[in-house]
Amino acid sequence: MRISGRNLNKKEDDDNLYHPPPLYERPDFPQFNDRPIIVKSKTPVLLIIIIVAVVLIPVGFVGVGIISAIAIPNLLASKRAADQGRAISDLRTFSSAQATFQATTGNGKYGSFDDLKTATLISPSNEVWTRPPEAYAYTLSRSASGDRYCILATSPKAKRVLAVDERGAIYVSETGAATCTNGALSGGDLKPVQ
Repeated sequence: MRISGRNLNKKEDDDNLYHPPPLYERPDFPQFNDRPIIVKSKTPVLLIIIIVAVVLIPVGFVGVGIISAIAIPNLLASKRAADQGRAISDLRTFSSAQATFQATTGNGKYGSFDDLKTATLISPSNEVWTRPPEAYAYTLSRSASGDRYCILATSPKAKRVLAVDERGAIYVSETGAATCTNGALSGGDLKPVQ
């Protein structure tokens, strides 16, 4: 049946249209509108993950171990150098405070740490007094007449001992043999710090 030149029978219309042949036709190649393609691996995924983990994890640990073996000694040496630099700075501060105390409040005599704190020449809340135990600790000794003093800076982690006396020079003892008794600094290997 035709109405105004159109064939109402759709099947006949479709048969009359030109349909080009498929460009590539293989019976074993699935088409896109068929079920999805599943590629089966010959090696299970879990086995691949285990192999990668077994190979890469020890390599990572070895790498971290090598880096640690190189870096840790350098970091410890840097920490020791920083602690020593801080101790030298503290000894210079103490020496300046002693000189000021002797010229003013002390009337020609050197003071104890408490005297220097009371005269506000060193801060009572200074972090020198609240440092961790591996940092340098300070010991002050004065002569009975108060005309001499010496301060030792010692650390439990280092053999090196630092010292200052009324002359104002900072000294170092590499063997830790320096002593400070009655305001007198002594030790066979004391050398001025450069």
